[in-house]
Amino acid sequence: MKVKDILQKFDELVPVAYSLDAKKNLGFYDNSGMILDCATDTDCVVCALDLCDDVVDYAIKVGAKLIITHHPAIYKGITTVDGTYVKAIANGITVYSAHLNFDVAVDGIDDRLAKMAGANQTQTLMYVNESRGFGRRFCIEPQTAESVVNALIAQLSTNKYMFFGDKERVVKTISTHCGAGLSEQDVFKGEEVDLFISADIPHHVLLSALNRGKAVLQLTHYASEAFAMKGFMEEVLQEQLNIKCYFYVDERFL
Repeated sequence: MKVKDILQKFDELVPVAYSLDAKKNLGFYDNSGMILDCATDTDCVVCALDLCDDVVDYAIKVGAKLIITHHPAIYKGITTVDGTYVKAIANGITVYSAHLNFDVAVDGIDDRLAKMAGANQTQTLMYVNESRGFGRRFCIEPQTAESVVNALIAQLSTNKYMFFGDKERVVKTISTHCGAGLSEQDVFKGEEVDLFISADIPHHVLLSALNRGKAVLQLTHYASEAFAMKGFMEEVLQEQLNIKCYFYVDERFL
């Protein structure tokens, strides 16, 4: 299949325009889109949260000429191209990244993290345009924080996490923020929230939540995003394109 056809379909589902909206309307920085333009055809796609040597080696092993990452394979300007990039180029592997646009896309990473935490209907917390944005707030059937946490970490296949607060607290409202998405402003505006879920939470944000009597689940950045991306690539892109999508799981962060 033509790489350009795969990426055209992917952009219909995860528009890079969403990243541009986040940059323009919220002042965010991003580098989503084509990173290394090498291949014209491929029989399969390798997907990963990050680009690293092991991901390129995995693509070589399965014969993929296209890698799609969530985190930009090149985030800001670089002065030297070596290592991982040279290996990808030498093996004719195209690398494409979808960062902020994948967070906010329909059925994307923010949506899927919320669903894994028990959401049916959600409220978006910070819009990048008229329809899409970051963070999700939702109600669930009342249950203990421990029950919510145990169910989520099982789905994320992780044992690396920190929980703060009362495990026996009854949770009715949850606020989820993939990656390092939770901010102090979210805590200020989350008066009705019982449990905040995010990763890479700054100490002052955690302190603010705990001082307000909230429960907080801090995941690894990887766990909060990887399996949401994996599900989308396998259930949506693979089905729509009828092309095999392999997902590289980095066990170091689980």
